Amino acid sequence: MRSTGADNKEKLLDKTSELIEVLELSANLDDFTELNDVNIHQFSNAVVAVQDQMDSLVDYDLADMKCVTSTLKQGNAFLKNVPDLLHNQLKVKFEMNWQGKHRARHAVLTEYSSLLLWCKVHDDKIFQAISQTYEVITAKIYDREINNFFAKKLIFIQKRSKADQGFSFVGKQSAQSMMDISGSQRALHRGSMGSVDSVNKGSGDSLVSFNQQNEQLSKFDKHFREVLEYVEPLVIEEEDNLHKVFGIPLVQHTNPDVSDEVAKEIKASNQQMERLLIKLFGKLENELKNLVDLSFKVDNYHSLYMYVRLVQHMKGEDGRVSPFMSKCYGTSLILVKRLFTLFIRTQEQQILEQKVPKKGRCGILHCVRGFEHFTRDAEKIFVRQERRIEIEKAYQSLLSSIFKAINRIAEEQIKVAPEIVMFENYHHVYTLLCVLNLPCLTSEQKEALKEFNTNLERYVKVHLGNPIEKISNFFTGVKASLASGVKHEEVGYQLTFSRHELKSVIKASTFKDIKKGVEQAIHKMEKHLNPEEGLFPKSCDCMCDHLISQIKEYEELIKLCYPDSGLKFEFRKEEISSLFRDYISAKDTAV
Repeated sequence: MRSTGADNKEKLLDKTSELIEVLELSANLDDFTELNDVNIHQFSNAVVAVQDQMDSLVDYDLADMKCVTSTLKQGNAFLKNVPDLLHNQLKVKFEMNWQGKHRARHAVLTEYSSLLLWCKVHDDKIFQAISQTYEVITAKIYDREINNFFAKKLIFIQKRSKADQGFSFVGKQSAQSMMDISGSQRALHRGSMGSVDSVNKGSGDSLVSFNQQNEQLSKFDKHFREVLEYVEPLVIEEEDNLHKVFGIPLVQHTNPDVSDEVAKEIKASNQQMERLLIKLFGKLENELKNLVDLSFKVDNYHSLYMYVRLVQHMKGEDGRVSPFMSKCYGTSLILVKRLFTLFIRTQEQQILEQKVPKKGRCGILHCVRGFEHFTRDAEKIFVRQERRIEIEKAYQSLLSSIFKAINRIAEEQIKVAPEIVMFENYHHVYTLLCVLNLPCLTSEQKEALKEFNTNLERYVKVHLGNPIEKISNFFTGVKASLASGVKHEEVGYQLTFSRHELKSVIKASTFKDIKKGVEQAIHKMEKHLNPEEGLFPKSCDCMCDHLISQIKEYEELIKLCYPDSGLKFEFRKEEISSLFRDYISAKDTAV
């Protein structure tokens, strides 16, 4: 067993070592009479060490020794001076020119984080003074920087307002519209959205103007994205800085399972960060509002771009969402949604009031072209968006107005048959909706197809003549006779519808005669149809189907009313089909 003397000797050595450490620390404090970037780490370590020593010496059993008393006095004097040294040093740091160099500023301030946290515990009054100084100075830096940044963006947008016109579905020139397509017919080729090819070509000036305006919209989108990509990291990085340097808790999301007390603590903690960010970025929300207002005044179409970009950033591009920025974006988004709705309502009104073209044929209406352009651009920027309810409602509402405009203008114009305006425009809309392939527009797509087919069939029947007119006239009488009550087997006993009369009609309706009638109809068709819409083959097919349908019906009537007569047409259905195929093939070759 160890002796009592050995135990005492060991305790004495331990106490002596403790005393030496205390005295050595005291001796080194003279090296820390000032605080700067060079000695920040050593200074911080010294403060922590001295504080630990001061705490441990309070109940030190050798505290009555003169050297220990002196050390306590010296340590307390050192610690008492630290908050003022820290405040003065940080004030210098705060007032440096950090504009545009916030990451560097945060990196410098992070070096002082341990001292600030110590100050918060041991001298909260000075800590609050430091925090207040930081808030005032930093708010001025951010205000100046944000103001300059937004001023440059506003200048760009104002320049655009003088440079071009805005969008309109009906080609009206105004500061509220984007695209003047009045009096022009332009060709859009399949792009990233696969927009339909079949649109009219226009003058070179119109196409150049359209391209320039599209370029302006792309520039606006780029600048608006730059705004959001600038302000959001600015705020998020400042949140991180406040957390690291001043110990402000990051915003937490309340779990519904936590107790009311914990939820209250989280709310209070979140409010602390929010209050600080409001002080530092107080003008940001108003700057965003001014930008949105001016952008909309310059071009209503901007509301579409702004809506999508704000929704994207509210979700957080990198998975992290700043509650403060979400609130700012939310306020702007409410305004943008209201403006976007106004934009759509204005376009609907213009569509419904679109006038009949005074010169030339209608062709594809401006509102149909405008909708094509609108959907192409909208789908490009909505391509990865989950929230589509606003744009889909806009599509449906605009199409409703467009369908009304097509029907009205078709009846009001006098250049061509109403059916031509109807089936060409409904075909254009249907083709576009097939390319878009949006479930929300299934009903409109079906309606456009129905209107196209109905009006094409009516056009073929009413406006192209009948190549088998003699046959049709004869059997029209037969059908009327049957409708009046005459039996099938008794029709041939009527002088007007005798076998002899039928035989004469058949003999007078040779394939050569039919071919001549078809050629006349084809000639009319070529004069009526817009070649760029590409409906010649479809119209030929429709006419061919109509003819063959008639022939089948008449053949069936011959079997019923003239059984065992042996009468047949002097042409075959296959010949008629081949005739139309030849015309279509010749047209394709010519093109």
